[in-house]
Amino acid sequence: MKNKEVISNFLQMRNAKTLNLFTRKEGDKFVLVNYETPIAYIQGKDLWINQCKYSQSTSVIQGQLNYQASNSNYNIIYYNEGQTNCKGGARYEKC
Repeated sequence: MKNKEVISNFLQMRNAKTLNLFTRKEGDKFVLVNYETPIAYIQGKDLWINQCKYSQSTSVIQGQLNYQASNSNYNIIYYNEGQTNCKGGARYEKC
């Protein structure tokens, strides 16, 4: 399985796994994890996407997730640490 397939499965809330990228259920959240770093989670109709920079590979995964999520019916919320701002129709939490 490739990372793009894991992301696609994640957006459909189905379990999937590659060597480093995988999904898991945490309480009422469905989480996408790269190594041990949560990249995104789905909670209800909200898709929370972590925008912190960790590594080049994580940035690629975040870009793929943003692209695939743009065609979804989720309310997309971009987050990291700090205050919440608005960008277009999405909320964005800034470092």
